[in-house]
Amino acid sequence: MRKYPILLIIVFSLLDILPRAENPNGSVVAKDNEPVAAEAGTSTVSAEKALNPPAAPADRGQDQLRNLAFEETNPDFSFPGRKRRYFYEGFRQGNNIALTFDDGPNPQFTSPLLSLLREKKVPATFFLLGENVRLHPQIVKEILESGCEVGNHSFSHLNLGNATQEKIREELEKTQAEIRKACGIPPMLLRVPYGASGEQVARAAFELKMDPFFWSIDTNDYKKTTTKDDIVKIVLKDAKGGSLILMHDNSQKVLDAVREIIDPLRQKGFNFVTCSELAREVRANQSQKEKNQEGKTNFSH
Repeated sequence: MRKYPILLIIVFSLLDILPRAENPNGSVVAKDNEPVAAEAGTSTVSAEKALNPPAAPADRGQDQLRNLAFEETNPDFSFPGRKRRYFYEGFRQGNNIALTFDDGPNPQFTSPLLSLLREKKVPATFFLLGENVRLHPQIVKEILESGCEVGNHSFSHLNLGNATQEKIREELEKTQAEIRKACGIPPMLLRVPYGASGEQVARAAFELKMDPFFWSIDTNDYKKTTTKDDIVKIVLKDAKGGSLILMHDNSQKVLDAVREIIDPLRQKGFNFVTCSELAREVRANQSQKEKNQEGKTNFSH
């Protein structure tokens, strides 16, 4: 990811006629209070280095924290235990935020968006559909060479919350295989369609060693009635430290909105990073908090 370090009222989407549930404060939630979705610098690096850059000495410990998260001998996938594996946002007390884009790669809009991100030196995370990767594998390489990262968004945009374990594994593994074929290695990030998760999805993500990411800001860009100005207003109003911003790289209004939010967000002091970097920051701070608590406990004894 570049040279700097790499997370019930039913309404219907006018775009895909799929349900969304909204909580009282306006954020989108699903079963188990898991969110529901309607779903970059100029230098060129190899696909493998972009997805897995060499860790700096300070980063190796953070990578070890990620490895430890997948080494539990008795993982809990029940509710609410599984939620501690999910990333809804980054470190709130920091200034890092992440732009994320779902449903690509899109032959019409992904490349122009990447051009903008390279121009502005903004890394981002693209959660890809396996069926689209199969059709446009060259765009996967372009994403990585632009200093961004890729994640798994299922193969066919199936609601995995209602699927069998067998079907869940099929959707995720097929997408892993397509992305591996396109760029050499599979991603380590997952965003399930509609944010529809559950015990079987959490188990599959754990077994495939993928971090599940949701979001803290839903731009509602999937709605036909949402304009470019609406997207800009939502992001600039709600952005805070650790924000995970959900968008889709499939429309001109999103491309135009991204062009308008980058500079104002930087002027507010925010730093753009990938989801992987948000996760590293969360894990590092949680680890430090646990060490501090352990030290207090030992001191009290």
